[in-house]
This record gives sequence, C-alpha cells and structure tokens, in this order.
Amino acid sequence: MTSVLPPDPSQPPSGQARAIEERPGAPSPSPPDALATRQTAPESKGHRSSSAHLGIAGALSRTRSQLTTLPSRLSRLGANLKGLSEAVSTLRSLVANSALIVLVLVLSFFVARDLARRAVFIEPVSVPPVLAQRGYTPEVMANRIVDETLRIRRGASVRNAEWIRSNLQPTDFEVPAAGMSLRSARQMARLFLSLPETRFGGEVTEADGGYVLRFRQLSGTYSEVATSSSTDPDTIAHLAAQFVVGQTEPLVLAEFLAFDGRTDEAVEFLRTFISRYPGTDTAQAHNLWGIILMKEKGEPLQAVEHFRAAARILPKSATIARNLGAALTIAGDHGAGVEMARKAVALDSKDAEAHAILSFALTMSGNYKEALDAARQCLKLAPNHPGGNLNLSVALGKSGDLDGCIAAAQRAADLSPT
Repeated sequence: MTSVLPPDPSQPPSGQARAIEERPGAPSPSPPDALATRQTAPESKGHRSSSAHLGIAGALSRTRSQLTTLPSRLSRLGANLKGLSEAVSTLRSLVANSALIVLVLVLSFFVARDLARRAVFIEPVSVPPVLAQRGYTPEVMANRIVDETLRIRRGASVRNAEWIRSNLQPTDFEVPAAGMSLRSARQMARLFLSLPETRFGGEVTEADGGYVLRFRQLSGTYSEVATSSSTDPDTIAHLAAQFVVGQTEPLVLAEFLAFDGRTDEAVEFLRTFISRYPGTDTAQAHNLWGIILMKEKGEPLQAVEHFRAAARILPKSATIARNLGAALTIAGDHGAGVEMARKAVALDSKDAEAHAILSFALTMSGNYKEALDAARQCLKLAPNHPGGNLNLSVALGKSGDLDGCIAAAQRAADLSPT
C-alpha cells in the first residue's frame, strides 16, 4: 500500500524546482553576507556622488579665485614686457650710438692721416696745339708727370732693399682735382687748414723740331727752374718727374739714379746735396754714396770713408754699422769688420742682413764656428736670404760638412740665379 505524504510546505514543488534549476542565467541563492552587500550598495554610490560634487565645487572655487587674480597677473606681465621692450630699445640705441662713434673715430683717423701726408700737386702743363691734338692735353701731361714720379719712387724703394732702408715720407703726388669729388674735398680741407703743400707747374713749347719743357716749383722754399728738351713727350714727362723728386725727396732720386746704372749722375747729385743741405740727411747721403762706391764701382776703401762719415752723424744706426762692417771686411780689415758687424747685431738683433754680414766677416777672419752660428741666425730670421745661404755653405764647407755645403750652395744659387 502506497502512502501519500503531504508536500513539505518549505520545499518548492518539484516541477518548479526543476524549472528554477533549468532556467538559464538564473541566479543562485546568495549567502546572507552577499545579500547584505547588495543592500548597502545604494548607500556607497551616494557617498561617491557627494564627494564628486564637493571636488567640483572646490575646483570651481579655485578657478574663480584664479580668474579673479588674472587681471592683476596680466597687468604685471604687461609691465614686465614693457620694461623688457624698453631695455631692448635702450640696448639697440646704445649699440647704434657705439657703432656711430666707432665709425666717426675710424673716419677721423683716416682723414687726419690723409691730411697729415705731404701733398705735392702737379698743375696742368701748358702744351702747344700739336701736342694737344696728339692727346697730350695739359691735364694728361700733368698726369704723365705724376705717373713717372711714382715710378721713380717705386724703383728707389725696391732696389737693393737689404742695403738701403729708404724711409719714404707718405706723400700724395696728384693733379689738382676739378669738380666735386672726395679728392677735391680733401684739397679744400688742406687749403682751409693752411696745411703745407708743394706745387709744380710749367709749359712745353716747340723748338728745333722738338719740345722744350720749362718746369718750376710754384710754392715752397725752392725756386729752381728745370729745362728739358726732347722730341718725345714721355721723355719730357720723365725729366720733369726727376725734377719733382729731386726737389721733394733728393735722396730718393739719388737712389733711383744709382741703381738705374747712372752712378756718375748719382754721385754728382749726392755731392751737391751734401754741400747744400748739411744735417741728419747728410748721413743717409754718405751712406748711399758708400754703397755706390762699394757695390757699383768696386772701391771699398773709399766706401769706408763715407760710411764712417755717416756713422759719426748717426752712431746708433744698425744699417750704417753693418754697411761699414761689410766695407771693412771687403777692404781686408777683417777684425774691424767683425767688430762693426757685431755692433750692428747689438743695435738690431732682428736685422737678418746684419747677421749675414757678421757671418761673412767671421768667415773671412777664419772663425768658422761662429760664422756658422751667425749664418743660421740669419736664415732663422729670413730663410730665403741668398747671402745667408751662401755664408752657410762656406761655413759648412770649412767645417767639413760637404753635403750640407753643397745643399746650401744650391739653395743660394736658386734664390739668386744671377
């Protein structure tokens, strides 16, 4: 007999239980603590929302505060930018003013130096119509004389520079400028300041199928008149240039004549100069005369007398001392030559020529060791000095260094093939 028990009211019906078990995604029974958690969740979300609201409110408050102070900050920034702009403007003005001052100083230096130069003007030379038709106008003839004057000065300053140290005075040789130009403004400034200047002028006339130039100094202390005759206008210009240089820089003309092969003219010019213009310049005249006698005429004994005359006037001149040492050595007085060469080196230890002459004098006196040292010192100062290499060759040969002797001799020949 089957007993039927009544259903347990605490248990769900079996079909309902299976339905619950079989319902997909149905939540499983939660433990009491999970249920408690779900019941308190709404309270946690409210708390977070309240905190967020407070944070936003604080941020808005800070933003409002910053916006309130923004105008004052912008005002301070504007003031700072204005100050910076003023500082930049001041710096720019300072730089501009400094540049202007430097420019003015530089220009003033060049203007002062330019005005301090001696000025020699060649006035336009009057010429006959036949020369003007050939292109030799008065201005062209004056410019040809200026060109020849500068050529004479260049020739005097570059020839035998190791023997003569020509102190050519800064001089402007030019034709007076016409119209408005920098040159005419400079000439007007010289005239306004009453600066000394020398002017030459003259005229060319026809005579005996040729031309005669009468050229004279128009200002200054000289009053001589030069007369030149030639059928070639360029020759006349050269003769006029010689007159200009002879009047303004006599020793320069003497140098040019001497080393242009016109030694007799040079000697006669120096003789006249010494008798007419005694003084310091006479020492340079004697020095040049001695060089002509020693190098061009082969008369060292007579050269010694002129070098000694120059040394009495300028005893501290290294150039005159070394020239005297060379002349004494060539004349055969080797001891005196060494003494004067040593004096020249003592007066100017950086003068390569003085060391070369000392080496030469020591070699001639038989002191090859010191001669070798002097030659090396000369080449240390001037490696391409022909005389220094030649002296080195001789000293090395006398010392037994034949290879060095040959090498130095070859170098001396390469540097001075003539």
